[in-house]
Amino acid sequence: MTKKLTSLLVFLFIFNGITAQETYEDLTLFHIDDESYSVEDFIENYNRNLDLVVDDTQKSIDNYLQLYINYNLKLKEAEALKLDESETFLKDYNKYYKQLADSYIANGDVTEAMLKETYRRYQTEVRASHILITSKSAEPADTLKAYQKALDVRKKLKAGQDFKKLAKEFSDDPSAKANGGDLNWFRAFKMIYPFEDAVYTMETGDISAPIKTDFGYHVIKKTGERASKGKISISHIMLTVDKPEDAEEVKNKIQKIYDKVTVENFGELAKQYSDDNNTAQNGGELRPIGISEVNSKRFENAAFSLEEINGISDPVETKFGWHIIKLNRVDSLASYEEMKPQIRKKVKTSSRAKLINAQISKNLQERYEAEFDMNYSDKLYQIIEKAKMGKTFKIENIKKPVTPLSTVLFEFTDMKYTYQNFLEYFEKNQLGFASKANLNERLTKTLDDYLYDKLIAHHRQELERLNPDFAGSAKTYKDGILLFEVMEHKVWDPVSEDSIAQHKYYDQHLEDFYTKENIQARVFTSPNKNDLRKFRKVYKKQGQAALAELTENFPEVMVDKTEMNKESIKIPSSLFSTKSVSRLKKHNGHYVFIDVIERQPAAQLEFNKVRGQIMNLLQKQTEEAWLKTLREKYTISVDKDVLKTLKQSFE
Repeated sequence: MTKKLTSLLVFLFIFNGITAQETYEDLTLFHIDDESYSVEDFIENYNRNLDLVVDDTQKSIDNYLQLYINYNLKLKEAEALKLDESETFLKDYNKYYKQLADSYIANGDVTEAMLKETYRRYQTEVRASHILITSKSAEPADTLKAYQKALDVRKKLKAGQDFKKLAKEFSDDPSAKANGGDLNWFRAFKMIYPFEDAVYTMETGDISAPIKTDFGYHVIKKTGERASKGKISISHIMLTVDKPEDAEEVKNKIQKIYDKVTVENFGELAKQYSDDNNTAQNGGELRPIGISEVNSKRFENAAFSLEEINGISDPVETKFGWHIIKLNRVDSLASYEEMKPQIRKKVKTSSRAKLINAQISKNLQERYEAEFDMNYSDKLYQIIEKAKMGKTFKIENIKKPVTPLSTVLFEFTDMKYTYQNFLEYFEKNQLGFASKANLNERLTKTLDDYLYDKLIAHHRQELERLNPDFAGSAKTYKDGILLFEVMEHKVWDPVSEDSIAQHKYYDQHLEDFYTKENIQARVFTSPNKNDLRKFRKVYKKQGQAALAELTENFPEVMVDKTEMNKESIKIPSSLFSTKSVSRLKKHNGHYVFIDVIERQPAAQLEFNKVRGQIMNLLQKQTEEAWLKTLREKYTISVDKDVLKTLKQSFE
């Protein structure tokens, strides 16, 4: 399905500006029905994005104003259709809003919340594939092009196109050519934070909106999630392939070893046969490894796929050779308190550090004046203590609580959270503490975390009011995905699904869908006219049979076999009509002649080959017709005096 994302994204950025050269307070440029649109907003967008407008005719104030009105008409219609209330819109927007808000909130020292989030992610491993789109520079125009390309790739994925194929075609990650974008399994700290955060907040199978990192824009597909094993201890028997001609022999040898290997004799076979001199003497045992700590995805996947202690893998081929792997033990993840110093150290030196805003962390409770139920701590202690089985608390074990679970535990602004809400959180997170922590310690820390999490969630929603820059960024994305939704609903999908209209257009415009006349030819070029003339004389008499000797005798003559049409820059257009070996001509500072091998006349293109082109044309027509109806549906009134003053200020 082909959609006009270029114009959409130009508008997405054009109509969400930052600064204006001149302030026009309280001046309205135009109305759409009863809604006013300010001069100031128009100027901000015009000045910021003027260089992004390709068509010079649209740079005039009058023409640009019409584009701006069209843009806002589309958004107004999207809201009228309640697309901003749809599940698809809200899902995409809420995910982005959270990511954007966290990037504004977080800007300082390490916080407890970030440490615990990281620990929770240590407990889960995720798998994802990505397509990376990089920008040529940090200039807005180049960034916009990269973002447009990323959105277009996402659109293709949403339409069902193969991820691996698109990754190999479009991704700027060099590894994508080999792995189709697959990043294998990973957990916290293995990817840059915005990328990691996106994957952990996605559902398996989801395709993300473009995620911006220091590397560029990533379109991500989450392909898996599983509980982490922590670190595993393994042994292996490895055979290396020193020469390509030995590959089959080594493969047969590893199979023979596998046929005789057991748990009992694994170590002895490793000592006898393994080519890994560093581990052979101790029975092939490697140091404990975690996910993403081995420089071989195949090896890592085979090792972490072993479910039982003493399990032995099938022979596994990697870039290092062949391996047989045995699982010795699993070292489960340590408690949060035990790992906290290590996590803190990593957070401080990772991309997470910039996501923490120390001042907000210190002031949130004071800002929102959180209030608690009287004696809440004692009540919670009694409820949890009575419902414990050993050190484990379960809500289902609560009998006759000292206060109804529906009682408000704490509140701030208009937010209220009950004992039930907190106890559910406590039950879910209670195992993240060291075994020596007593109930009071667990209760205090968990309650602090719960309050902080709720305050942060509320603060995210307040950011639009508190931070104009954030509000502008959030509106940019909201308008962008809303515009995408309405264009898909009113233009792109109707055209792509109407095969009758597509065929009708094709039949009525057959003359527009022809291939250009093509030739397949050998092109001979040289800076030396005399040499090329001698070369041509022999070649014309003896043909291809003389090529090897001629190229050896005339090393400056370049020979290229290629297909081209009359517009090709490889040859002078006057040579295109040649029937066989042409005369000599000067071209691009060299001399050239060609030998036409085959001529392909212009031919009618089949419908399937031009369907995308037809859909583009029909989508443009449909959009123009739709805009006409919108201009009839809504009343547009431009203040001519204000417009005149505005135009004079730009002259």
